[in-house]
Amino acid sequence: MPLAIDEKKATELWNLGLLDREICEQLGCDRKKFANWRRKRGMESNKGIFSWDGAKEVTP
Repeated sequence: MPLAIDEKKATELWNLGLLDREICEQLGCDRKKFANWRRKRGMESNKGIFSWDGAKEVTP
């Protein structure tokens, strides 16, 4: 398992709306490590913030 998270790829996958589990499967990293990395950057979990068509919901 890699020691460091590929920040560019992780951010790209997060922006696409993938869940932590899905991102970690693609990056080969630990979910807890990724969740901590994501939270430190002010990124919320994608769980539950997508509409039925897969687009991120935008709140005014």
